[in-house]
Amino acid sequence: MKNFLDRTSDCKATTNSFKFYVSASQDLQELNKSLDDVSFQKPKPKLLDGEIIITEGNRVLYFPNVSDKTKGLSGNLYVTNFRFIFDAYEDDCSNEDVNLHQINHLLGDHSSCLTNISSLYQLFGEKKKKLYQDSQLTEKIRGLQVVCKNMKVFTFNFDHSPIIQGRNIAKTLLHHAFPGRHQLLFAYDYGSILKSDKYSEGVVLFSKRSEWENELIRTCPMSASSWRISSQNQKFQMCTSFPQWLVVPYSLLDCDLVTASQSFRGNRPPIWTWSSPNGAALIRTANLLPTITDRTQENRMLENIRKCHPLLKGPCIKDLDRELPSVSELFQCYSKLRDLCIPDSHRQFKMQDTHLYSALENTKWLHHVSSCLRIAVEAAQEIQLGLTTVVQESDGRDTSALISSLVQLILDSHRRSIVGFQSLIQKEWVALGHPFCKRLGLLGSNGSEQSPVFLLFLDCVWQLQNQFPSSFEFTETYLTTLWDSVHVSIFDTFLFDCEKDRADATLNQSERLQLRSTWNWNFQFSDNDVELFFNPLYAFDELQDLSLGDGDGPRKLNTPIFPEYGLPYLGLWTQCYFRWLPMLSIRCGGRPQIDVVHRQLMADVQSLLSEIRRKTKMKLGDCVFGGINNSKNIGYLIYSDASTCNRQESDVAGKKNYDLSKLTEVELRNRHFTCKDIAVIKNKDCIDNFFPFTISSTISVGLTNSSNPSEFDAPSVCNVTD
Repeated sequence: MKNFLDRTSDCKATTNSFKFYVSASQDLQELNKSLDDVSFQKPKPKLLDGEIIITEGNRVLYFPNVSDKTKGLSGNLYVTNFRFIFDAYEDDCSNEDVNLHQINHLLGDHSSCLTNISSLYQLFGEKKKKLYQDSQLTEKIRGLQVVCKNMKVFTFNFDHSPIIQGRNIAKTLLHHAFPGRHQLLFAYDYGSILKSDKYSEGVVLFSKRSEWENELIRTCPMSASSWRISSQNQKFQMCTSFPQWLVVPYSLLDCDLVTASQSFRGNRPPIWTWSSPNGAALIRTANLLPTITDRTQENRMLENIRKCHPLLKGPCIKDLDRELPSVSELFQCYSKLRDLCIPDSHRQFKMQDTHLYSALENTKWLHHVSSCLRIAVEAAQEIQLGLTTVVQESDGRDTSALISSLVQLILDSHRRSIVGFQSLIQKEWVALGHPFCKRLGLLGSNGSEQSPVFLLFLDCVWQLQNQFPSSFEFTETYLTTLWDSVHVSIFDTFLFDCEKDRADATLNQSERLQLRSTWNWNFQFSDNDVELFFNPLYAFDELQDLSLGDGDGPRKLNTPIFPEYGLPYLGLWTQCYFRWLPMLSIRCGGRPQIDVVHRQLMADVQSLLSEIRRKTKMKLGDCVFGGINNSKNIGYLIYSDASTCNRQESDVAGKKNYDLSKLTEVELRNRHFTCKDIAVIKNKDCIDNFFPFTISSTISVGLTNSSNPSEFDAPSVCNVTD
């Protein structure tokens, strides 16, 4: 945390630095006069194109999270049609923290988008009262607490402000944070046209027929003859929550598709979302309407899906409603988790800390994370066995999107890249109609339908990252930033319930919406901040997945990852949930510092590899690298993929040991081991002459957890041992 006056011991005092103690006895008239002098000198904050100030408060005190409310920053509080901004009279005089936190160009410090507001409370000393749009506000509001959806809390005190300003601030926030209709969101007022940047290139929006065709061919070329693209919903006439283009069984006629859709909730019959190279497919569907007792249409759809299988196997069906919580149950769990993560005071924090694990257990949040991962792993295993899997839920728009996305992350390595992951969200969540507007509570009328389904998905992805740290191109900082960006009302990506609503908004002549994608990260952050989205371990894991392939060069192996889903293997996503608690922050430490160390180590390894290539005059294309497969693996080895040489072998306890003392330097360079071998390399002096860096006396070349290790021609991991 930065810019708080109780840190003045770490910096030099300045002429306009203020420290306020709310409970202190001061000459109010003299204090107000000094505040007036500063507030009149303070310029208005810089606004975005189309942004206007609706109301403001002067001489407002701002307190950090978990504050004792005795000292804080003083400044002006502005409420615009996009955000609220606290503009301090004097920032922290120390500049050493300037580059230690992420800076959002659109929001700035001590600011939040109005659509990020979850609830407002009026403060009465240590008590508080929740405010609603129809609440009768008192004339004098002394304190106001703003709780955000990303678990950040803003606390303001109006004791030194004009008597009516606190009430005006509260009234404006209640009105504009929960608008009555979609056209009142700031995205419709914002005038700037956003151009695509380098970070959004390659992201597939799945708004065109060709994009669905390419996805069908990419995942399984052999399936292209079993599935087809239907244009029956091109004008959203069959289903308003489906995209215009649908992948359906090749044998299914459009007229039969329309007839079948009328038996399913929301007119959402089974549709294709992904295929495995073995021909097994992943299908999403809604439940039958409660009034339907005849399952003829459902059986016909399943029969057509069976015909798409190369071996004509029938699909497996997973009923998600039986095993996962409803949207209302999930919101209740999230509310308990949020209360645990945003204590009001140090005393409450210490009380919660004594029984943190039992309180976390009572939220049931990690139980739901575990259930999602378990179902996804089971579905992925079925697909690997060659069985088409159908995920089914009530409306087919919430947990089916979550499970379908996790299955693809487990089986499809492309989805673990940043571009692939963003394309996955576009397909499973945006195009296929997850109701973001309702689930995020963007409108005042959506309160009863609010539920953090997408946050649950991101938490599951974080669990995968935690268990496979080198398998994802993106970091947990990327995931946390993505959750924050979901609540920024400039971008259209997460504003709508379906593609039809987005299309209608762009065609409305009176209130036309200019589409802007969240994936244009440079619009919010600097290149230095975006660089933290990229995992430094991922590039080396990519090298691990290379094999010789054909004459055109190396090919990428699609390696699945199967996580442990039991509760003992899961963790709490502290960066996302606890980042606003100053007592839990580590100055210049924690995950960001670990990331910096990883980047430095990877740079050193790159330099060493370059030195090896230079000294041995080997081309990069002739080399096979060992990589990092999990957090326990350290070190790298490099082998030339030339012909093998004769070796001295002895079979000891089922392992083959290689004595390299009899190998020449040329033979060492040409030596490579298969994944079926475990080599205990002896004769350290011989090795030191070859490698330009020091290694331990024994190097164990181990095996990966690959389901088919024979696919690899070189060791996938290399553990350095003493």
